[in-house]
Amino acid sequence: MQPYRKNGWAVLANSRSIPASSDAGIVTVAGDIADPATARNVIDTAVREFGRVDTLVNNAGVYVAKPFTDYTAEDYDFLVGVNLTGFVMTTQLAIAQMLRQGEGGTSSGGAIDALDVADPGVMRAWGALVGSALPSARP
Repeated sequence: MQPYRKNGWAVLANSRSIPASSDAGIVTVAGDIADPATARNVIDTAVREFGRVDTLVNNAGVYVAKPFTDYTAEDYDFLVGVNLTGFVMTTQLAIAQMLRQGEGGTSSGGAIDALDVADPGVMRAWGALVGSALPSARP
């Protein structure tokens, strides 16, 4: 966040248990990004507080520290919720806002790369494919 703040940009930050910021230029939204309502709240709060969304940095990601073959259905839901659903929902809402504004951009982190699978290259390639399939914020 500091590079944005040093350049005078306002920042909205999200995590499950993020506290309020003492910096007036940083607004925080607590909530699980796997919940589409949190994604909506993040974008709506940014627009309400700042009037627009200029950049989305997608860097939420979770990792389950056990062999892939030991993942449970709950582990899978947790991983997909944060690493995919959160990414897609937040990005979709942010891009829609940027299109309404006529400008903006996204920067997507490597949440998909954090998965512990038998062949990590498969997940990296899949993550790149998902990322490249998303529409650009600029025509």
